[in-house]
Amino acid sequence: VYGDADIRDIEVTNCFADCIDLDYTKANIQGVTIKNARNDGVDFMGAMINLQDILIVKAGDKGLSVGEGSTVTIKRGFVKNSVIGAAVKDASHLKLSDVIFRNNEVAISSFKKNWRFGKPGEVIVDRTEFLENLVDLDIEEGGIFYAKQALPSRISGPGVIRLIDQLESTPETGQISN
Repeated sequence: VYGDADIRDIEVTNCFADCIDLDYTKANIQGVTIKNARNDGVDFMGAMINLQDILIVKAGDKGLSVGEGSTVTIKRGFVKNSVIGAAVKDASHLKLSDVIFRNNEVAISSFKKNWRFGKPGEVIVDRTEFLENLVDLDIEEGGIFYAKQALPSRISGPGVIRLIDQLESTPETGQISN
């Protein structure tokens, strides 16, 4: 809480609750493996995080929980067999590149949880794969999903979806238009 962190090359398994929980922290994280988190794999609150090379297997709630105004960038990751692969909530920003979401109930969810922040989160994906998830993207009203790639196939919710450098969506419906 309220600090700086440099986390490298660790494996955390069989956590009773959240495996890594950073609140109001600025961190560089690289080479993390998380297996069997009873709650969240990683939980960020009001944090600024640069994360590279993460593997999360079987989080009982969220593989990645990005909340309360956090800004998180993830390069190279794999999240599988979790309830929610990545939750982006409460005016947070998540940028993903070269990430795979496989066999999660919901790959990415954007929603408002804490009324103080007033809106769901924003997500930007590039070179991100969605494989065998029940829902690839669930985006609540007010949430925004930007893609620098083709959209995932299983999408729910009334949030805004925009294809960057390809097509634009209409903010009123979240539907894709030419």
